[in-house]
Amino acid sequence: MAGVRPTDIAPECLCDTYLESLSVAANAAAVRGMGVLIEPIGPGSIANYIVDIRRSLSRRSRPLLV
Repeated sequence: MAGVRPTDIAPECLCDTYLESLSVAANAAAVRGMGVLIEPIGPGSIANYIVDIRRSLSRRSRPLLV
């Protein structure tokens, strides 16, 4: 769902798209009584990784994952 950041797209756009995809996946899973688990990869693990998940999730107005 995420990966190395392209240089020609704004990081905010990439992060928003990533979080929207997670939201869609979480909602689809919830309908089926399931949850979503993501691997906590970040820029410290992979250079130029798209998201810093701790910072990104703190921007959410409602819980994304349970």
